[in-house]
Amino acid sequence: MTLVHLRFSLALGRRLVLVGIVSLAGCAVHQAGFEEPLDPPATFVDEDRGEAYSTALPDRWWVAFEDETLNELIDVALGANFDLATFRDRLEAARAVVRRERSFLFPSVNYSLFAEQSRRHSDDYSSDNRFGASLAGSYEVDVWRRNRSARDSAAFRESIIAEQLKAAAISLSSEVALTWYALVEQRGQAEVLEQQIATNEQVLRVVRTRFGSGVVRASDVLRQERLLESTREQRTVVQARIDVLEHALLVLLGRSPTESIEAGRDTLPDVPLRPRLGLPSELIQRRPDVRSALYAIREADADVAVAVAARYPTVTIGLSASTIEDNIADLFDDWASLLSIDVLGPLFDAGRRESEVERTEAVKAERINVYAQTVLTSFRQVVDAVTNENAREAQIRLIERQLELAHRTSERLNREYFNGDISYIDVLDALTTEQQLQRDLLSARYARIGDRIDLYRSLAGGWDGIVPPADATVPVDASNDTSATTSSPATPPA
Repeated sequence: MTLVHLRFSLALGRRLVLVGIVSLAGCAVHQAGFEEPLDPPATFVDEDRGEAYSTALPDRWWVAFEDETLNELIDVALGANFDLATFRDRLEAARAVVRRERSFLFPSVNYSLFAEQSRRHSDDYSSDNRFGASLAGSYEVDVWRRNRSARDSAAFRESIIAEQLKAAAISLSSEVALTWYALVEQRGQAEVLEQQIATNEQVLRVVRTRFGSGVVRASDVLRQERLLESTREQRTVVQARIDVLEHALLVLLGRSPTESIEAGRDTLPDVPLRPRLGLPSELIQRRPDVRSALYAIREADADVAVAVAARYPTVTIGLSASTIEDNIADLFDDWASLLSIDVLGPLFDAGRRESEVERTEAVKAERINVYAQTVLTSFRQVVDAVTNENAREAQIRLIERQLELAHRTSERLNREYFNGDISYIDVLDALTTEQQLQRDLLSARYARIGDRIDLYRSLAGGWDGIVPPADATVPVDASNDTSATTSSPATPPA
């Protein structure tokens, strides 16, 4: 009678414990979400200026330059660059963490087998055999969503790294493009300098002839010789820059800088039509660095939920079964089983768990500020690229006009010099100015391409295949999480 009463009381106590836990669950669960720290502007700049625009920015933005060599270089870099491979490895590690954290949502089952033999050394020597087997399973009831929140945190971490991989790929592609066109520009500078050296040598021969005839002074010869040597010096510097740029490009391609690279094109391409900028709100949803900062907030939010849940008891259900027999043939005839419910909760920790909640909340607040700054920086990069490009267009037009005037001035001064109307210093100054403007124009055209690449990079959002597909996980989608929200957290993968 007493035994029956004890079992009844134990069952009733378990029910009461579970009822109490469930009643507290609603108070313990952390409500995820955050307030959007800023409102995006309506537009970036006024695009209604009668200017022709291309269609929307292509995912693989560099194809707009219609440069087959550039396309090949970037394809090689995306597959062979070691920095990019590092991000892919990080992504695989993060996916493994997601799978590990997800496993805590399911029961765990262990087994054991044993066999033993005991001997008694006496007059009648004998031995006893025993065989045993057992199964033990346990399952933590995720009452406070601690395990789910830990899984969510890992899933958001995976998405952060996936977006970082996208950002690294975009940065790599733009760096390859900038390095390639810098190499083309320097090769163009070398060609211009060769032409200028030939011109200066020709002028030097003429001046020396006139000096031999007693028409000009020796100082005119010396000035022209100095200009010729100065041009040769610049050719040496440019050749060194070409070598350094080739080394940099080879390393970006995952190759040794001691190798050589094909010449490819020898002139800078025309700048394509400017893509439409779109809306700032669209940029927030597209740019990987902004999305990564958003996922970082979600990760911190999930960490807060883990810290909150850690202040409450854990409930674990255990089930075990075991059997022990003297004969292995009878091992599975009779089993003993045990069902248990364990409740483990903190009584005193000197404020450790509460401090962890405060820490995770501070981290979340910090990441909200980082996200806001990232959004503002993305806006600034777009408008800066447009501003620089507009200014560069005006600069190129002015340099072209100056070069035209310098060429006409040089021709006129040459005639006046040969007629003996002016001194050679005027001719030398005009020639130096014209040659410098030729080099400045080439540099400005490269800078114009660089401004366009900056604009492409500031608008880019990745492309298909940039992130390796997951075998068993689906990255969190934060495309709808850029608006202000306090009650609808992003849903991680199940």
